[in-house]
Amino acid sequence: MEQIDIYDQYENKTGKICNRGIKMREGEYQLIVTVWTVNHNKKLLITQRDPNKDFYGSYWECTGGAVIAGENHLEAAKRELLEETGIEADLSQLQLFDKRFIGRNIYYSYILHYDFRLKDIVLQKGETISAAQVNLNELEDMYNHKQFIPVLWPLFDQRIKEYIFK
Repeated sequence: MEQIDIYDQYENKTGKICNRGIKMREGEYQLIVTVWTVNHNKKLLITQRDPNKDFYGSYWECTGGAVIAGENHLEAAKRELLEETGIEADLSQLQLFDKRFIGRNIYYSYILHYDFRLKDIVLQKGETISAAQVNLNELEDMYNHKQFIPVLWPLFDQRIKEYIFK
């Protein structure tokens, strides 16, 4: 099982490390990254979670996951992107767009401008089963029909919509 560093509200490591998935206590936070990959046609790359996943199986999502112990959020974004899609981005290509506290999580949202082709996406066995490229209307429709992970939706606010789809 992956281990994560525990942070305080100022994003200082507390010195505690725990297994991923453990509920954080009062004043404890974990770091989570999301990567919104957009191509020149203003289409987003999303992946569908394996139906056997305990947390939102079969739902669609952007790339992302927990920052594991010893890495920073930028390294985690690069790692998650490679693991979940096979895209190997340089750290300089990942643009930090937002940082937000939601519950006991500190989310770092990155944007990657990358001309992906669906046939080149490498899915992670046991994690993802499909990939798609969607425009804004399609993504909003997926969310409204409970096909997109709802806890990620607050990260996809008006600022990011305007930035990606301007």
